[in-house]
Amino acid sequence: MKLNFKVILFVLLLVLLNLSFGKTSIAVVGFANLGSKRENYYNTMITTSIINFLSRFPDLDVVSYSKIKEVTKNIPLKLSNQLNMEGVLNAGLSLGVKQVLAGDYTVNSKKKQIIINFMIFDVVTGELKLKRSYTGTTGMDFFDTVDKINEIVATMFYSKNVKLGKLVLKINSDKEYDFYLNNVYQKVVSKDEGFQGSVLSEIPLYISLKNVGSQKEVYSNTVIVPREEKLEITYVPVGHINIKAEGYENGEVFLNDKMVGNLDEKGVLTLRNQPANMEYEIYLSKEGKKSEKKKFFMEEGRTYNFDFSKGKVFLAEELMAGEVQANLCPDGGFEITEEIKIVSPYNEKNYDRSIAGRWHIVKYDRGFIKPEISNGIAHINFGMYKGMKMGERGDYIWSVSLCIFPIELKAGKYYRITFDAKALKPQDIYIRIGEIKVFSAQPNSEQPLLTPVRIDTEMKKYSYLFKQNFNRKNARLEIYLTGPNEFWFDNIWVEYLGAKVECFGKVEY
Repeated sequence: MKLNFKVILFVLLLVLLNLSFGKTSIAVVGFANLGSKRENYYNTMITTSIINFLSRFPDLDVVSYSKIKEVTKNIPLKLSNQLNMEGVLNAGLSLGVKQVLAGDYTVNSKKKQIIINFMIFDVVTGELKLKRSYTGTTGMDFFDTVDKINEIVATMFYSKNVKLGKLVLKINSDKEYDFYLNNVYQKVVSKDEGFQGSVLSEIPLYISLKNVGSQKEVYSNTVIVPREEKLEITYVPVGHINIKAEGYENGEVFLNDKMVGNLDEKGVLTLRNQPANMEYEIYLSKEGKKSEKKKFFMEEGRTYNFDFSKGKVFLAEELMAGEVQANLCPDGGFEITEEIKIVSPYNEKNYDRSIAGRWHIVKYDRGFIKPEISNGIAHINFGMYKGMKMGERGDYIWSVSLCIFPIELKAGKYYRITFDAKALKPQDIYIRIGEIKVFSAQPNSEQPLLTPVRIDTEMKKYSYLFKQNFNRKNARLEIYLTGPNEFWFDNIWVEYLGAKVECFGKVEY
């Protein structure tokens, strides 16, 4: 195989960059038809299905089908009645990816069978990394074959047995929305065309709907799709209500004269996903005492924050869509913290009392840090001194963490951490939330590290769902920045979800 040395060197650099950014770059180049030309269309069906499926996962960087077509239009997939491996690798080099997925297939029209071979190649070395085969059905049953194809491909890339489920999203609204799955854009959805696709089962999936154009989020949720089953979600325009009331603790809440819930012992209640585009009248009642009534029109995607005090009701400034619970983070919008202090590692018996309820940086003895807050956004510049050596994952990874406390958490309950962030260059960060009596960079049952978050170069919303194992009244949120970079953070929320999260189409609190 004759390849230009400069091209190989250039692509090698691209691959190394991809490795440093953490995403696996993939091109699904296509599948060679080893049978009749009448079966050529299966290549398009198989290739587009795999690309669409793999594009749903944020840790994979998948080349679009349009780019694949452009690069491979002059590269035959079949050569001497077999897969043109040299052409496949050349396509991968042109696309600047680390790995290519390709293969071949043979259709037996009489038996209504298709035999497909899947192969993953390392673009730089040309090594065949993995090969799998599958015999499926054609005709009307080919859609079942496509599901099995996606399952096999996912298993190949994730190196473990993967089971899929079906996610179905229907829209009961006259508007169009951009649909995101795990913060990865999928498609425009509407009443006429929703979403249906295979996803990894039995893991939390973050789904989001945003208005086309403005990108304002109108709906978000964390769902779990059952193994080898279908989870169907129907979206209707909704809004959300936060209620806080002094003197009405454990009282009843009424919407349009219908009792919809009870305030807790602190006088707080959140009503999620109330039908929007209609007028409401809200009031409270406790032991025969009723509050003032307030009328308002519920708009789609908006959160209304009511504060009842001594019989009077105030409608506060609306929150961002999706931020529908009271924020357990003391200063999620960086409005209270005037200066982000830099402190040494501490515990609950030995710390600067001025940092309680304020954002601060915990720094070890490596590198330098420059934090600032501007217009409600935290900007953190983390670097290394000249001459300091940095390994692939050296000890500087735990050198700097952005922290805040206290946060109260209850054992056995689910919580969600959401935040807006961007970085000068893509990079993983780690998040942990635990008691301040210890400060250790090692994961343990007391303070487990959540899965790393890949921060991109554009401001995006990120979300994590976790279950708390211990009762904690003085927990600390820790964001480990992991290495030299510049970061921007805003709208950091710690949201209480309840004893259960949405699963199998049911929500319980």
